[in-house]
Amino acid sequence: MPANWFPFPSDYRQNGIVPDLVAGFNVCVLLIPQAMAYGMLAGVEPVYGLYAAMVPMLIYALVASTPHVSVGPTALASLLCLNGLAGVAEPGSAEYLGYAILLAGVTGVLQLLYGLLSLGGIASLLSRPVLSGFVSAAAILIIVSQIDTLFGIETERASFLHDTLFNLGSGLRSFHWPTALLGAGTLLTLALGNRFLPKKIPTFFLVVVLSTLLVWAMGQGWGISTVGFVPSGLPAFDFPELSLVSVREVLPVALVISLISFVETVSIGKTFSPKYNYYRIRPNRELVALGLSKIGGAFFQSIPTSASFSRSAVKE
Repeated sequence: MPANWFPFPSDYRQNGIVPDLVAGFNVCVLLIPQAMAYGMLAGVEPVYGLYAAMVPMLIYALVASTPHVSVGPTALASLLCLNGLAGVAEPGSAEYLGYAILLAGVTGVLQLLYGLLSLGGIASLLSRPVLSGFVSAAAILIIVSQIDTLFGIETERASFLHDTLFNLGSGLRSFHWPTALLGAGTLLTLALGNRFLPKKIPTFFLVVVLSTLLVWAMGQGWGISTVGFVPSGLPAFDFPELSLVSVREVLPVALVISLISFVETVSIGKTFSPKYNYYRIRPNRELVALGLSKIGGAFFQSIPTSASFSRSAVKE
């Protein structure tokens, strides 16, 4: 292994350990609720979002060329998983979970092949307006898909925007005020905290603690829905269910996620790397790191993962 495989500044041994511990703690606090939410967004139980936050991140950190990018479950990868597999199996079912895990593995194989074939330059061929439009549209879909949970509205799951909006309108009679107040209050607190509190104070940590205590004390009486039981322990090693038919089913969405995930990762890395002089982004190495992280994660019940800008920003 080359001496510079793990890039770090020259004064790291004197001044880097404590900031790394602080960064790790903050990312962990942010990642736990995010991972469970993204697991639900992907159409699986929340615990599988937590599984996706463990093994893939560890493998990526050991292979990647950047120390600042945080890999794990993300909103976009989860949304693509849900929309791509909703027509193949019923979200939430055991069959759907098997497809989601297989999707992670197939996506990883594609990215590993891209990296071994030195196809990292494909990122430069993608039009920024197209990517911007795609990400903006995904953001709208993600927001709309979470309105029912945010306001306690009972709706049927839909794969298209117009169907989701129609279902929201039809389910307004089930609007739950305590849930809506908690959700809106959380968003308002995050916005005000980021605006007025010093940047060194982790607003999201305060929000997680306060909202958890509030729901623990009053949630049952108010009828606020909770995640419920989450199995303890580490994810078990298991082989994904593999067949030519199932691979053919997930291949189209795997191609999309493999490309989008790579572009996300390189874009985030290039946002941070100019600030530092001890490393630079290596696209082909990033492809290999992303591919191995997804393949390894698939053997530990991980759903598709990607790079998270929010967690990477907190980490950096």
